[in-house]
Amino acid sequence: MAKTEEKKKGKEPEFHIRGQGGLSLAAWKNEGEGKNGKVTFYSFTAQRAYKDGDSWANTESFRVRDLLPLSKMLEKAYDKATEKKEKDEDED
Repeated sequence: MAKTEEKKKGKEPEFHIRGQGGLSLAAWKNEGEGKNGKVTFYSFTAQRAYKDGDSWANTESFRVRDLLPLSKMLEKAYDKATEKKEKDEDED
C-alpha cells in the first residue's frame, strides 16, 4: 500500500478494488464541514505492484497497458463511492 497521509494517520480505506496486472485502488472516506453542515467525500489512491528482484514493491507510476484497466477500476470506484455517499445522506 502506498504511504498516503491517511495511512500515516492509521486510517483504513473504506474499500479496495483490485485489478489485473497488480493494480489496486483504495477509496478513503473523509468528512468535513460545509456551508450546510457535515459533508462526506471520498479520495482515491491507485498503485501497481511489481517484482523487484526477489521481493514485491509498489509504485504509483503506470504503464500504457495499465491505463484502460485502471480507468475501468476508477469507474467502479466512482459508482461504489456515489452509492455509499447517497446511502450516508439518506441515513442523516
